[in-house]
Amino acid sequence: MLAVGHQAEHYGVGEPPDHGVDSGGAVDRRERGQTGFTPPEIKALQSLGPGEGQVNLVNWAGYVEDGSNDPKVDWVTPFEKATGCQVNSKTAGTSDEMVNLLTSSPS
Repeated sequence: MLAVGHQAEHYGVGEPPDHGVDSGGAVDRRERGQTGFTPPEIKALQSLGPGEGQVNLVNWAGYVEDGSNDPKVDWVTPFEKATGCQVNSKTAGTSDEMVNLLTSSPS
């Protein structure tokens, strides 16, 4: 941090004040030996419950490809075969259509 004005004379250029408090009033993490966020230790799931058998997607054109537009571009069919989960997809062409699909009752 570059100190300017009165601070530059008092602390020296590039030398931050050493009072251990950042500009937000909290104790500087560096003063406590912390360098960043430490996430909590959470064990990964070892198994899943039964699947629902289907997934309903609302998407933009070109994102959920089942080979109907181009047989070379199909991730839905292999996904359905590998998981036994049917993909139900509704495609929106405009933002208004997307809002209507997201706020309407599922069918």
